[in-house]
Amino acid sequence: MRGLLKDQDSHVEWLLLDAEAIIDIDVSAADVLRKLHAELERRGIVLAIARASLPLQKSLRRSGIVGLIGEEHLYPSVRTGVQAYLDQKDHKEEFVTKTNE
Repeated sequence: MRGLLKDQDSHVEWLLLDAEAIIDIDVSAADVLRKLHAELERRGIVLAIARASLPLQKSLRRSGIVGLIGEEHLYPSVRTGVQAYLDQKDHKEEFVTKTNE
């Protein structure tokens, strides 16, 4: 992932983390997610999480991660996360088109 981020020609807009295999996070994992979010945010990239179990969602809220990424960036499936990205991309392109008219 860091290789993609270092590539200046990369047009990454969202990073959707499939968290199905993650049961819980500890303090150090939360710190890594905070640093990742900060790095992505500096580059204008949205961090989103898909398929987080309810216990994991509780841990993400308790640790402040959900507060950083926003509740709207938690998705029940990878498909809904990808669809959300596509929807906002279409909306953004629609806005740019209307603005340029």
